[in-house]
Amino acid sequence: MSQAILSRERMEKADADFGIVHLVSGRTAKGEDFYAYISVRPSVYDYFLAIMASGEAMDLGDFGEIIGKGFGKEPTSEAIQKMEADYGPVMLNIMKTSKA
Repeated sequence: MSQAILSRERMEKADADFGIVHLVSGRTAKGEDFYAYISVRPSVYDYFLAIMASGEAMDLGDFGEIIGKGFGKEPTSEAIQKMEADYGPVMLNIMKTSKA
């Protein structure tokens, strides 16, 4: 029997303390293009990626906190600058979410 890499307690702590920042784009139910930056909980990140790859409709809030959003296929340069100022380069993908 294989053991989980992280215990349930450690995963819950990781979910509380960290998020994996992901930029998502798509269409709303009304057909409008949108983008959103979401801080995905580590415990559901693999599932999040699988749903993204499948193209299924999803509620982003089920996977974490939406930390930025707007209409259009891509974020504006102002939105990108704000995200980088608030969370660092998005390419790093990891942000600390605890309020310590």
